[in-house]
Amino acid sequence: MKGCCAVCIALLVSFPAQATSNGPSPEALMDSGHWKQARTWVERLARTHPDDAVTAYLLSRVRLAFGDLES
Repeated sequence: MKGCCAVCIALLVSFPAQATSNGPSPEALMDSGHWKQARTWVERLARTHPDDAVTAYLLSRVRLAFGDLES
């Protein structure tokens, strides 16, 4: 259990560093109204990190913004 928590914390800590190294983070894109760019970013993250909770949250925000309530 301790190992799982450590991995989760490591992922959450490293996520913002990964986002800012390639440009604005998905959160920054959403906050500034760039939903199409955010969608591209987040969908790519969801394909590469399907079990990441932060990515799932971001994907739900994007889908809600585009009216995709079924997903």
